[in-house]
Amino acid sequence: MTIAITTAGVQNESPLAWRLHEKARKIEAGIVSDAKFYGRIYGAAKEDDPADPATWIKANPSLKKNGGFLDIEKIREKYVSHEAEGDLTSFQRYYLNMWDQKESRAIDMVKWDGTAGEWQAMGLLAKSPVDKVRPLPRELMARFEKRRCWAGVDLSMTTDLSAVSLVFPAEDDAYDVLAFFWMPEQAVRQRERRDGMPYQRWAEQGFIELSSGDVIDYRDIAARLEWVSEVFDLQEIGFDPWNSRQISVPMIEQGHSCIEIRQGVATLSEPSKKLLELVAAGKLHHGGHPVLRWNASCVTAKEQNDNLMFTKPERSKNSSRIDGIAATVNALARAIVRKPRQMSIYSTRGLLSLGDVYPTMP
Repeated sequence: MTIAITTAGVQNESPLAWRLHEKARKIEAGIVSDAKFYGRIYGAAKEDDPADPATWIKANPSLKKNGGFLDIEKIREKYVSHEAEGDLTSFQRYYLNMWDQKESRAIDMVKWDGTAGEWQAMGLLAKSPVDKVRPLPRELMARFEKRRCWAGVDLSMTTDLSAVSLVFPAEDDAYDVLAFFWMPEQAVRQRERRDGMPYQRWAEQGFIELSSGDVIDYRDIAARLEWVSEVFDLQEIGFDPWNSRQISVPMIEQGHSCIEIRQGVATLSEPSKKLLELVAAGKLHHGGHPVLRWNASCVTAKEQNDNLMFTKPERSKNSSRIDGIAATVNALARAIVRKPRQMSIYSTRGLLSLGDVYPTMP
């Protein structure tokens, strides 16, 4: 048995502590499960008043009011001292267990869970494939077959997650999302130990496709995109230009419309804001895909001059991943500019005169 106890630090500058904190948070939120890991977080929330003794009690299990040994006046003294010095950040970190984050979490997971839609992506891919590209279950095929969609692609380093996300315009300006993920088969166990995520179980359930060997075979991703073009009404494929041309160039030669989505704030701000807007309005229907849900819980954002962009975690320091969300943003970048606007009524029936509307008028 290994026991670790720590106060909060600075996100990504204390990588081991932050990784354990995030694993405990995700288990507590029901995002993942691990029967061999128990975590308990005592800490204040952003909306809690740091001057309120109720906040101090919430964040300090060692206080006498929680059955411990520490007198609450000790916390009061620390608060008064830090406030006088104008350094409440240190007080919040060491006495309220609040992580000092350079970026803020972007997606409200309560809202995310409320936008799953009436369909559930449980067992996304059929269990007994005949062909190399595994099909969708019948109930999902019935929902999505022949519908118009845009694809977004996020290719990882060859040993990590890669993602393709399909966005389908739906009624009431909503979007349905189908996401596909890949990992190298030989790296699954190692990545599970590193990230604390149930990759093997997700693969067995059909939420991650495994490429044989120790790297992702991009031909598997290309085959999935070709399959998408056959079963759906695929409009365009949005690629991150980095390391994608080995897939995009052959697909362009085959007649597919492939668009490079520059990974900068000028290109990604609008679709990123659109994704947050859809989640807040309950109009991004994702079927409860567990890998995409995990990605959503990891998203942080930076805002500058009214622009917003999601930030990718540093893979060497952080076990968080947002590949599926990045792919969805790439797809939305094209869908929101190419989706036809509602046709004007004048283009279908022409102009009406008052005599047409009120025939009894003189």
